[in-house]
Amino acid sequence: MPGGINTTFILVAVAMGALYFMMTSSEKKKTQAQDAMRADLRVGDRVITIGGIVGRVVTVKEETVTIETTSEKTRLLIMKRSIAQRESDAD
Repeated sequence: MPGGINTTFILVAVAMGALYFMMTSSEKKKTQAQDAMRADLRVGDRVITIGGIVGRVVTVKEETVTIETTSEKTRLLIMKRSIAQRESDAD
């Protein structure tokens, strides 16, 4: 059997390396997109936090965001990294 176990080992290692590269590059793109979304937050944006709280952005600072969550204007100061997604832009 030409090559034998060495060839098999090399093929498995190459396949695992390709799989690892595809998995990490996909995760990296997702992280970059979330970071860009958080950096682009504006007053009036409707956001959802990682805890499921929905609100409108009232103030934006370097690391924090203040959101209003209800019609009674309840305000919460949260970290930017706790924002999971921007639901829609201000009307």
